[in-house]
Amino acid sequence: MTSLPETGTFDAVWSANSTQYLSDEQLTRAIEEFRRVLRPGGLVVVKEVDISVGSISPKPPN
Repeated sequence: MTSLPETGTFDAVWSANSTQYLSDEQLTRAIEEFRRVLRPGGLVVVKEVDISVGSISPKPPN
């Protein structure tokens, strides 16, 4: 993710559940790499875990 091949090759870059594990410096480098490998007008999508979706709450009484 911090050292991708080729420049200006992709229409989109998709990253899921991985950038959260990078240091600040690695994240900066990864974003630079995402931009570098995109064609002009390309799209970068970064999806990370939303822990609120997995919340467990008591069931309301009937």
